[in-house]
Order: sequence, then C-alpha cells, then structure tokens
Amino acid sequence: MISHLSVVNYNKTFQLYENNIITITILPQFSIVNQNEIDSSFMYTQLLKEILIEIEYDVTAKEQFIDYVHNFYANNEIQLNAINEFKHTYEHYSPIWWYTKELFIYSILNRVLRIQDIDIIMKMGFFIQDFHQQIKKIHSMTKHSNHISLHGNNEKEIFFSMHTIFRIDEINQTNNRFWNVKLTMTNDNDEQLKCLTKYIRNEIGGETEYHRLD
Repeated sequence: MISHLSVVNYNKTFQLYENNIITITILPQFSIVNQNEIDSSFMYTQLLKEILIEIEYDVTAKEQFIDYVHNFYANNEIQLNAINEFKHTYEHYSPIWWYTKELFIYSILNRVLRIQDIDIIMKMGFFIQDFHQQIKKIHSMTKHSNHISLHGNNEKEIFFSMHTIFRIDEINQTNNRFWNVKLTMTNDNDEQLKCLTKYIRNEIGGETEYHRLD
C-alpha cells in the first residue's frame, strides 16, 4: 500500500511539475520601429505552429510516431499497452481525450514543446494539428468563452492551442508576493497580430512548409 501511494504521489507531483513549466515570451508593442527587438525563438515558434497546421499528413505520419514512442518506451509495459490502444483506436476518440489520459501523449507533447525538440514535434505534427482543430471547433461553438475547460481527476483544466498569443491589458500587485495580470487572447482579426505575422513570414520564407524550417 505504501509503495502504491508513493507511485501515485510521484505521478501527481510530476504532473504538477510539467503543468507549471510553461514557456512564456513577453514582447514589446509591435511597430516598425522595434522589429529588431522581437525574440528569435518567438518568431520560430510562431512559424512552426503555422507549418504544423498547414501540412497535409498522410497515413504514415501516425505510424512513424508510433514507431518512435514504441522504441522510447520499450521497457514500460503500461505505456506500451497505451501505445497499442492508440495505434488501433486513435480515430475512435478525440485528441483532447487522448491528451487528458495523461499517458505517453501527455508527457511527450509537454516535454518536446518545452525543449523545442523539432524532430519529435514534427513526428507529433498530425496530433498537434488534430488537437488544434478540435480546440478551434469547440471554441467557435462556445461563444461566451475564450478558452476550453474540462473537468477531470477532480481538477479543472483549461486548454489553449500551441503558441497562443495574449495582449497584456493590466498588471496589479495584489500583495507583497503576487501580481494579478489581466490578459486578452488575440485572434486572427487582431491588427497588431496580423502585422507581426506578416513580418515573421517575410523574415523566414521557403518554398514548402519543411523548407521554411531550415
């Protein structure tokens, strides 16, 4: 019993650790004057998101990813069983459902996005695209909310798509330790975001989606 509780507590701690490590880039207000101040990693991640969403994946995309995770978890029977389930029933469930199972998809996706492992991100591109499209679809159906929230494992989780951009509206100090930051999520109609996106596309070009990553 003590061993089981230790494993549960370890998994819970690890999950909280992964959830709390979020990469955030803060940019100055975009204008022609301060274009050189844009962080290069921000530009690259914005480009990567566009590419992952635009690529047309074939049936081999999932197979290549499954081969990778099968080798990665070769000695983990629990994960191998989950991978086998994923292989045969991926289309039966939604991307959000697979992500919230908190097995290999949850762990690998969080890790590779955090460390920007491009090779593995590209292997997961089909899933990231499906995940993004599902969030976008649910968001369009949820008129009074700017995010997707789900309840699971006695917790409430809020989902945003990869590289979501917010505008800082207001910052207030609540006490000596904490600050309250009010953010507004941008969308494709945001004029400053349009200007920024156009600038990034001009800075990093390429004939195809893959060439733009070179």
